[in-house]
Amino acid sequence: MTRRPHGREAAAHKKKSGGLLVGMRSGVRTIAGQGGGTPSKRSSRFWNVITVLLVLATAVILLHRFGVLKF
Repeated sequence: MTRRPHGREAAAHKKKSGGLLVGMRSGVRTIAGQGGGTPSKRSSRFWNVITVLLVLATAVILLHRFGVLKF
């Protein structure tokens, strides 16, 4: 039987996901139904636009939360 790590040991062996934006982008891709594979140039451009929009939305939310933007 394999021993499962607990506490700090489990945290040390946790798989790295690649960051917040990578996680958000992969989540959007999963919802959109594009599983994986090599994207075409047009598809790649589309996902780059989606990533830029996610970054802008995150920036606006944070600026609004810290009181820099008021709307």
